[in-house]
Formats: sequence, structure tokens, C-alpha cells
Amino acid sequence: MKLRTVLFAAVVSLFMYGCLPAVLVVGAGAAGATYSVTTDGVSDTITASPETAFETMLDVLKAERGVIRTSSIAEGKIEAVLPNADVFVFIEDHGLGKVKVTIKARKGLNLLPDKETAVYIYKQFIRNF
Repeated sequence: MKLRTVLFAAVVSLFMYGCLPAVLVVGAGAAGATYSVTTDGVSDTITASPETAFETMLDVLKAERGVIRTSSIAEGKIEAVLPNADVFVFIEDHGLGKVKVTIKARKGLNLLPDKETAVYIYKQFIRNF
């Protein structure tokens, strides 16, 4: 018990004085997630055909009152404008029935990342899949 307390105090002290990068602390907490979260997006590899993933994503964006700006199933790209953010979706075929889905969201004239919207769209996509 004492060793754990001392170790915790040492890590907090190093973190407070800038000796321990925040990435290590945050990364350790999110290591159990099935998807990767960046500053403005979410990425996941799922079992599906590219066509099914593409159509499901279009349905999700339309259900969220999104206006599809551009969409190309051949390129695997969707750009949509939601009421609060611009959303960019990339669907890559990884073969063997797997696709990588990347969702990025930006707000404020595409100047600020909007991770919350990206995660929300991802959750709606998985729920409707």
C-alpha cells in the first residue's frame, strides 16, 4: 500500500514539474479503447464491406441533419456539414472483409478540432451498423 502511494506521489510530482509527458498519462488511461482518438478524429477497423460502411455512414450523417457536400464511394470519402461542425469521413478497404473508418470533425470555419462530434458520429455509426 505504501509503495503504491509513494509511486503515485512521484508520478504526480514529475507530471506537475513537466518531467513526465502528458501523453504517457493519458495514453495509459485510454489504452483499453477499441478505437483510436486523435485531436479531431476517431479511427477504427471494422468487419464490413466498404459499400455497407459507406451507405451506413451516409445514413448516419443525414439522420444528424447533415448536408452531404461531397461523397465518393470509389475514393472512400464523405464530406458533410452538420449544424455545429464539418465532418470528414474516410473509408479504406483493408481486404478480407475489413475496412478502416476515420471520422474527423472541425468547427469554427475548420479552424478548431471537434473531437466530441467525431466520437458522437462514430458511436451513431456503430449503433446503426
